[in-house]
Amino acid sequence: MAVVTQLQTQPPRPDTSRTWFQDPVRFEDALGRVLPIPSEYGWSKVHAIIVDHFSTGPGSDKVKAEEYLLFNTLDSSQILLQRHTESLIPGMSITMAFIIGRYGLHTLSRCPRIGCKSTKVVASDAGGKFWLVL
Repeated sequence: MAVVTQLQTQPPRPDTSRTWFQDPVRFEDALGRVLPIPSEYGWSKVHAIIVDHFSTGPGSDKVKAEEYLLFNTLDSSQILLQRHTESLIPGMSITMAFIIGRYGLHTLSRCPRIGCKSTKVVASDAGGKFWLVL
């Protein structure tokens, strides 16, 4: 009887499975750290999270130089940009990758690929840069 009385006097525990309005986005950074990001956030907040997580330590120079890409974890050929992806989709997975082979800010004005004939550099709102052949 004491157990029933104790259960009746305790407040109910909150249902933590509904703490998000929608399923969060699963974000894995270039160092393998996984972070849930609310799907209600926009790309500017995702970029701010990346900058904050890499403010110091390994990879901070790459992030400051915008030498990284974000892509869909299920389809790595689908690079995610604010211009092409309207918003974050609840439950989606995003993976971050560093662009290897470029060092410092002085190399950002040209394409890093050997033999690249690009003539225009376009900055991504989600981070990184793209070189276009026009």
